[in-house]
Amino acid sequence: MVSTWVDSLGPGVGTDTLLRYAPSASNSIDITHAHPSGLAQFLAGRRTRLSTLLRDSDQYVSARRTAEALRGKIRELWDERGIDVGYLSAGLANWRAVHEGRSEQLNAPIMLGRIVLTVREDQEDYEIQLMGRAEFSPALLRYFKRQYHLDIDVPAINAAAYSIARFDPTRGMDALRLQVADTGGIVIAHKLLISTFADLAGPADP
Repeated sequence: MVSTWVDSLGPGVGTDTLLRYAPSASNSIDITHAHPSGLAQFLAGRRTRLSTLLRDSDQYVSARRTAEALRGKIRELWDERGIDVGYLSAGLANWRAVHEGRSEQLNAPIMLGRIVLTVREDQEDYEIQLMGRAEFSPALLRYFKRQYHLDIDVPAINAAAYSIARFDPTRGMDALRLQVADTGGIVIAHKLLISTFADLAGPADP
């Protein structure tokens, strides 16, 4: 059954994580405050060492362990399911909503950029590359339309995010913040997280 298959994917993938994402040190690499030169290189689409992004030794050691786990999950789901789940989450939207009579916190990636995560030959480092252009989360777009009747101007957000030579998530988040300003309770946070996501809305939503 589809529900059994979705459950078998485990945490870190699935439509639910696109709306109820709970980032942690074990399921994501936080590069929000990465070294400026390394981050600029990464956002420009060039292969970037993890050690170039995170120069603090403790942060790097923790991120390297997470990178190993993420790479394993990315390869597993591609080999077994044909699903590409390695992404950069650029920006997080959070709000409270009532679901089945209970108030709950929702936390959703805003723009998703496909990444390739590879091991360096010396096995002591990883390289991350942003592939193509980041796109607005389809799950978040559907939710805003269904629950808030918001017609998000995605081209305007994309234009802001790519108004310079490289991907600039801050400008994209600012553009979205203006569009949801009249909808109370939605907070747009600037976060950059490497993790695993998949939009399985077609087969998985009831």
